[in-house]
Amino acid sequence: MLWGEILVGGLIVLTIIIFYFTYVHYARLRNGRTGYYGLIRTIKIARRVLIGLVVILVGVIGYDHFSYAAQSTQTTSAAKQHSNKVVKPKRHQVTTSHKKKVKKSTLTGKRAVYIVQHYYERTQTQTNVDQYQFLGKKRDDTESLVYEVGGFQNNTGQLQQIHDYEVHSDGKFDEIY
Repeated sequence: MLWGEILVGGLIVLTIIIFYFTYVHYARLRNGRTGYYGLIRTIKIARRVLIGLVVILVGVIGYDHFSYAAQSTQTTSAAKQHSNKVVKPKRHQVTTSHKKKVKKSTLTGKRAVYIVQHYYERTQTQTNVDQYQFLGKKRDDTESLVYEVGGFQNNTGQLQQIHDYEVHSDGKFDEIY
């Protein structure tokens, strides 16, 4: 963020220094016509380059400002959503996506496997999965803790993962692939 502004500011200062020495060179020339046209050319080029660098600097500052504002808005809304979950703990059982009630505080890896496996046994929508395994805990896109469960298929004696699920603390889960 800050490096872009520093780089463009440094280019502006470097440009001013270079064109100052060029201006002094043409100003000291004894030949009037060469010095005069050299000064005019130097001023025109310096003006164009500096205007371009200032426009670039304004663009970099504007981009950083608005991208930072968008990131802080997303971070703030994610923090509010996360804080709402923390502030309002539910003591009773919560309904999951497959109508199975799970206590929020008792969710473990084993329980996450049971939730996914039991749902697909009841709905019979995925018949190609032979075994479900708990893969570990991780954070999802909203930075909430999820339990990762893999759906494996037995191919000639070897288990191959064909599905990945993220089970949330409320018992609902998302199929990643």
